[in-house]
Formats: sequence, structure tokens, C-alpha cells
Amino acid sequence: MALNTQSAPASAPRMPLVLLSVGLLAVILLVGGLASIALRQVDGLTLAYSDNTQYSIAQLDVDTMRFQLAIEALEAGEMEDLEDLRLRFDILYSRVEMFRRRHMNGEDFIALDPMTDLATLEAEVRALVPLIDGPGDALRAALPMLSERMERFAETARAVSTRGAQRLSAIADTRREALREMLLNMAVLVLAMLLGISVLAFILMRLWQLSRARADAVSRAEQQMRTVVDTAFDAIFVCDSDGVIRDYNNTAARMFQGDDGPGLTGQPFIDTVFDPVQTDAPSIDPGTFLAAATDESGGPLAVSARDAEGRMFPAELSIDQVHSKAGRMTVIFLRDVSERRQAEADLTQARDQALAGERTKAQFLAVMSHEMRTPLNGLLGTVQLLEDTPLDTGQRSLVKTMRGSGDHLLSLVNDILELTEFEAGEIRLESTEVDLAQLLNGIVASTRALAEAQHDSLGWRFIGPPVMHMVSDPRRLRQILLNLVGNAIKFTRDGSIDIEVERLSGVTPMLEIRVCDTGVGIVPDQRENVFMDFARIDSSYARQVGGTGLGLGIARRLARLMGGDVGLDPARETGSVFWLRLPLEIPATLPVRSDTRPSRKAPSAPTVPLDLLVVEDNQVNAMILSEFLRRDGHTVTVARSGQEGLERARATRFDGIFMDISMPGMDGITAARLIRGSGGGSADTPIVAVTAHALPSEQAEFRAAGMSETLSKPVDRERLRACVAGMAPPVELAGQDAPLLDPDRLNQLRRLSNPALLRDLCQKFLAETDAAVATLGDPELPLDATREITHKIASSAAAMGLARLSARLSEIERQAKQSGDAAQTPRESLPELWAESRAALVDAIEQIARPAA
Repeated sequence: MALNTQSAPASAPRMPLVLLSVGLLAVILLVGGLASIALRQVDGLTLAYSDNTQYSIAQLDVDTMRFQLAIEALEAGEMEDLEDLRLRFDILYSRVEMFRRRHMNGEDFIALDPMTDLATLEAEVRALVPLIDGPGDALRAALPMLSERMERFAETARAVSTRGAQRLSAIADTRREALREMLLNMAVLVLAMLLGISVLAFILMRLWQLSRARADAVSRAEQQMRTVVDTAFDAIFVCDSDGVIRDYNNTAARMFQGDDGPGLTGQPFIDTVFDPVQTDAPSIDPGTFLAAATDESGGPLAVSARDAEGRMFPAELSIDQVHSKAGRMTVIFLRDVSERRQAEADLTQARDQALAGERTKAQFLAVMSHEMRTPLNGLLGTVQLLEDTPLDTGQRSLVKTMRGSGDHLLSLVNDILELTEFEAGEIRLESTEVDLAQLLNGIVASTRALAEAQHDSLGWRFIGPPVMHMVSDPRRLRQILLNLVGNAIKFTRDGSIDIEVERLSGVTPMLEIRVCDTGVGIVPDQRENVFMDFARIDSSYARQVGGTGLGLGIARRLARLMGGDVGLDPARETGSVFWLRLPLEIPATLPVRSDTRPSRKAPSAPTVPLDLLVVEDNQVNAMILSEFLRRDGHTVTVARSGQEGLERARATRFDGIFMDISMPGMDGITAARLIRGSGGGSADTPIVAVTAHALPSEQAEFRAAGMSETLSKPVDRERLRACVAGMAPPVELAGQDAPLLDPDRLNQLRRLSNPALLRDLCQKFLAETDAAVATLGDPELPLDATREITHKIASSAAAMGLARLSARLSEIERQAKQSGDAAQTPRESLPELWAESRAALVDAIEQIARPAA
């Protein structure tokens, strides 16, 4: 490097001399200042100021006496002219005014009390001004009084003269004492400065020694830096302001000079480093280029350089400037990044291949799970329909075996679909109040048959104080526990499985749920492998249990997604203990549960037959779904395409629509969106999405299209009945016992995720119901029209969550069907109930559709 680092060491020995000169100059200035102050004090003593003041004080008494003598001369008749008297008074008046002005200017040469002595003199002379300047007769007449007043004035003047002399004497003494103290202080200060100069000289000598040592260290550092620069892997150039190379290191010589090439010193940097014919080479002069790059670059500049052999290679430039005696110099670091670029390209290619593989795997799993669920829908649906037919014992046993095998296959497909959701990041959690006792009772009840088949006992209990409620995701919590309990049952025969629930103390409250079994156990070196995807402890053909090996891996992923974890107790010698730990959040207020509140959950059969539309292009799926519904007493219309379903929904008022998603031509999402915006007979009818692939993001798209629920294939009959039950209120909700607004239905409306669509449906329903209630008020309305109107509005009211109104209309429809006289139907209170329901619905829709703050 050509950076001149010798300038700093050369100037180092001169630094103590500079500091010493500055210190001596400061001392000289200080001494000069003190001498100036002393001279001014001496000059003050030589002034005749105090003599003039003393003369003025004495003259006050003299002028007073002269004025008194003039008065006496006039009284004795020795002087006739009043002008002399007035002249004497003017002199006296001027003298008093002079003292007043000095006192006002702050001169303290005389100790006058401004409220007594000086004020008395001034007031006295001012009081005599009118008399003196007045007529001569009046002045002559007042001479006796004037003589008397001047006697008192003379006494005050003598007092002023006496105190003035005393004051002047005191001031002189004070000034002499101040001068003496100043001279003494100056002597002390001079001695202190001499001592300070001595100390300063010692310090400067020490600093000089240190600077010499530092100069030697800098020289050694310079040599080390030169060694570092010469051995650096980067090519380093030093250029002047014109972009001409002045120095460079060995790496730069190897790159751009070659073995036998001429030296680079004096060569333009741009011509040396860049290929003149390349398109991206700088076309401006070297100095301008380097200055611009120095000012604007926030990091290394990516360039293409040319070495001594003509090879082009990617490089990075780092540019900075230094200042030396020779002027501004530019330091350039150039690094060959060919190997790094190649490594980055290799990593990018490997990453892209890995991502492509993951996408292919996720797509394969999603497609395969969908393709497997579609035939499973036909298989399991047919088996459920067979169970409703008369069967002998052998046939029922075969159907039961088919049902169990189908359910097992469905659980395997569900595991694969769950893994696909994790890979796609589609898992979403909900947070709500969980009744732990009810949840665990349900898990034990649902797995008891499997445990009994293995001759295992199964139960649960609290360890320590019971924790009855917590805030969590009940569906995911149940899924984790079912995986853990199911795994324990598979590997335990003729034993026991205990579920223990315990609250753990600590900084963060945790809930631990342990699944303890007395099964075969797990060897220590396999304890972590059990949580890997598709992992099985025994992968041989002779293994005793089957499965995909996904259950425990999914359980751990779900637990960590919920802020907890799943693990295996390593201290267990026999059997296994799997634990689930989750953050324990106790609900602020526990809901009050009413045993009399009617259940809307999976009724065995609906109480009111409904008119339903099934839109399904697959013949087997359409047959099974429609047969399920018909056997429950519903009227079913089947549409084999999205376009046909749209046309039927526009033309007819249905109580509910089951819409397949994947259909050729018009898919289910498009059909549902068009039905909602059509204004046809089923524009506000509940629509349920039926699909074999329902990831959370897709379900959000379903809700945005106007579908309130999602039914997964294979269609479970009880789940289907629960969906149908949500489309119309059961009979037990009729009358005044039904709530004005059904909260479950309002929650379904809230999931539509389309406020504009929700408001539009509400407006159409309000207009339709206003007209219907007005028509039902006609006592001459025929029974057929009564039944048709009440059936239509009852379904619409149920869809909008007006449970009490829907129940009342259903009751009117039932009585109209049973009675031969329309006047017997209970319609009198309907307008009042509609008005109350209308206001409540408008408020509820506004709250649902209002955007979140």
C-alpha cells in the first residue's frame, strides 16, 4: 500500500513543544491581565477625583453661607438689588442639583440618606424657587421667613459636609486595603503559576516520551499492515483523484499484471481492471467514476473484471477515500467472487429442487387423498344404507366388517390429509372454553370398544386439584388425545390404559395430560423416532399392529402449534407414558349451562321434512347423499352439474342446498356465488359445501361465496343430519319457548365473510316477509295459499336465525294442513312477533356485517 503513515509519527515529537508554548502563552496572558488590573487601581489612586468631591462638599456649606449673608444684607438695608440674592440662590440650587445627579448615577462618595438629607436639601431649594423667581416686593416681605428657613438648611448642609468628608476618608482606606489584598493575591497566583508550569513541564516531558513510544508502535503497525495488505486475498489499489494507480498489493499484481507484465503504477484503473469493449464497462473518465462510486455506493459494487490473461470474472468493488499530504486518494478493494457465485447458484438450484419436491409431494398427497376419499364416500355410504335394510346375522357381521375396514381406511387417508395441511401451512386454531371432564368422557366413550377388543381397561382421573375448564382448541385437543390413546390401545393387550390430568406449577401455568399404558413399551434409542412422519418401531412384515406412522407426529405438531409439546417419559421401565403439556388458561367467566336448552346436535331424525337440492356430478355420491336424505323423510332434487343446480335454485325455493365443489364446467363455488346474487327462489337458502378436500383456506373461500358450512366426504350420516337440523328448527322449539334469535344460526351467518352479500340477503328477506305477513293478515286467504306462504317464510326465517318466528309459521302451516278452515289458524299475534323479530334481525345483521375495528 502507498498510504503514507509516516506523517503522524513525525509530528508526534513536536506535540509536547506545542502544548508547552500554549501553556506559557496562557501564563503570560494571565500575568498581563493582573498587571493591567493593578495599573488601573494605581491610576485610580492618582486621580484628583476625591479632591474635587471634597471641594464640592465644602462649597455646599460655603454657598449656603453666602446665600444667608445676602439675605442678612438685604434685611439690614446694606444691599438694595435683589439680583445678587437671586444669583446666590442659583449657585446654591446648582450645587444641590449636582449632588442629586451624582446620587442618581450611583456615586457613593458620600453617605447621604436619599429620604432625609439629600431629599431635605432638594425639597427646600425647590420650595424657594417660586419665591426667588417671584415679584421683588413679595421676596422682600419674605426675607425674615427666608432667613429662618436657611438656618435650618445650613444645619443640614453642614451635616452633609461632615459626613461627606468622613465617607471620602473611608473610601480611600478601602481602596488602599483592596490594592494591598490584590497585590498579595497576585503574588500567590504567580507562585501557583510557577508551580503549575513546573508540573506542566514534567507532564509534557512524559507525554513526549509516550509519543515517541507510540510513534514506534505506529511504525510497527504500519509494517504489519503492509504485510496484511500484501498477503490479502483481495486485490487492493490506491488511486489518485484522476483514477491513476499509485500503489497496489501482491494480489492485484497476480490478477492484473501477470508474471512478466509491466507494472501497474501509473496505469488508469478502469483500463486495467475492465475490458474496454464490454458493454457494462464505465464509459466516463476514471476520476469521475471513482468519485461517484465513493459517494453513492452503500455496499460492494458488482462488476465484471478482466484479469491479465483476458478472463472475465464476477467481482465486487469496495471503494473509500483517504486524505494525505499528496491529496485525496481512493482505496479500492476488488474481490474475485467466482467461487461464491457458483456456490450460490448450486444452493439455489438445490433449494429449488427441494421445494419442487415438497410441492410435488404435497400435491401428490392432496390429490391422492381426494381421489381416495371420493370412492370411500360411495363405499361407506353404501354400507350405511345397507345397515338400514333387513339383514340376517351373517350379513350384518359382513357389513360391520366392511364398515370397520372402511373407517380404518378413512382414518389413514385423514392422517395423510392432515400432513398435507401441515405442509401447506393451512392449520388454523380456534380458542374457546373447553370442558375437560366432558372432553375426556367423550374420548373414553369413543375408544372403549377398541380397548375392550384388546381386553384393556380404560379410564381417566385428575391428579391433584381438578381443572374442569380451560381455554383451548377443543377439536385439536381431542385429536391429539385420540391419537395418544389410540396408539396406547394398539400396543397394549390384556393391560390397562390410564389418562391422568394434572396442573403443573411454574412461572407459566401448564396442564399436563398423561396417557399411561402397560403395553410393550419402547426401547430408549427409539423414543424420538416414534414422532417422525411414517415412523414405525417394527417395520417388518410380521409386525403386530398397522398404521401409517403419522399419528404421533401429527399430535406433536398440533401440540407445538398450540404452544405446548408432546413427549415420552424416559423413566418408565414397563409400558409407555406419553404426555401432552399445554399452556393453562382458565376462562374468566364460565358459561352457565342449561339442561333444558334444546340440543341441535346430530338428531336421530329431523322433525320437519324439508325440500332439499343436491348438486353433485358423481352419480354414486349423488345417489348416496340423496338416499340418506330421503330415508330421513326429506324431498330431494338432484342436479348433475353446477349450471343445472343454478337453474333449479333460481326457479324453486328450497329449504337447503348441498353443493359439490369439484364439478366440470361450473364449479360449486361459482354456482353458490351466482345463486346468492340471482335474486331467485333460493337466493337466501342455506348452502352446504360437500367436498373431499377442505383445507382452512378453501373453507374461507367457500364462506366468501355464500356457503355457511362444509361437509367432508365420505359423508357421515350423523354429521349430515346435524347440517340438515341447522336448516330448519325442530318442533320442540315451537311457540314461546323458542329464542327470538338462534345464536347457532347467527354464528353460521357470521362465517359468510361477505358483509355486502349478507346485507343484500337480509334486505330481500325483509321485503319478502313484510309482504307475506301482510298477506297472511287477510282472513279470506285460502288454506293452500296459507300453507305455501308459511312454509316458504318459515324456511327463510330459520335460515336467517329467527327461531321463534319460524316456529310460529311452522305451527300455522301445521294447523292449516290439519284444519279445514283458514280462520282457525293462530295468525292474530303474527304481526307483533314479526315486528319484534324484524328489529332484532336488523340489529344483529348490522353487528355481524360491521367491519372489525
